Amino acid sequence: MAEYREPHLPLPGNDLDSHSIEAGNQSLMRQAPIAANEYLLSAIDLIDAKLGIGYAKAHPELIGAFMQTSAIEMGTAVIARAIESVVEAITTASDKTSAK
Repeated sequence: MAEYREPHLPLPGNDLDSHSIEAGNQSLMRQAPIAANEYLLSAIDLIDAKLGIGYAKAHPELIGAFMQTSAIEMGTAVIARAIESVVEAITTASDKTSAK
C-alpha cells in the first residue's frame, strides 16, 4: 500500500486559515494549478492506499472524479462560510436597529 501524505494545508490559527479571501485575481489564478496539483497528489495517494499501488494510474477517470469532488467540496465550503458571514452581519445590524 502507498503511504498517505497529509495535504500541505494551513494549520488552524495560521494566518492562512482566514474567513476572508484577500487575494486578487492574479493570485487566485496562480493558486488554481497549485490546488489542482494538491488534489491530484491526494487522489493518487488515497486511491492507491485504498485500492492498491498503481490502481490510480490504471484508472485516470477515478483520479478525475476525485479531483472534481475535492474542488466542489472546497467551493461549497467557501460559499457556506461566506453565507455564514453575511447572516452574522445581518443579525448584528438587525440587533443594533432593534436596540434603538
